[in-house]
Amino acid sequence: MWTIGRIDHVVVWVRDLEKSMDFYKTLGFEIDEKSLDYYRRGERPFVAVKAGPHNQIDLRPNANWVPVEREKGNMQHVNVVVDGIEDIQVLIDELGKRGI
Repeated sequence: MWTIGRIDHVVVWVRDLEKSMDFYKTLGFEIDEKSLDYYRRGERPFVAVKAGPHNQIDLRPNANWVPVEREKGNMQHVNVVVDGIEDIQVLIDELGKRGI
């Protein structure tokens, strides 16, 4: 039998890649410039945003993508742990100041 070591990546469909990259950068993720270059050259259908050396979200652009409405069932989401925050309201307020 084997043991799962970690989640390597999660794919998230997005309508606007630039806006999505800005959102994740504001949260503290790092854009994987190599994957961005591959995407721009048409060699990959996604851009990776990294949270540390071993975790990433692959942003898969599709201008026609429509998310499932929250009230209609499962919704696409990823939960992350934010170190150094004891009160979630502090984070919410800071993100509000940044327009998120």
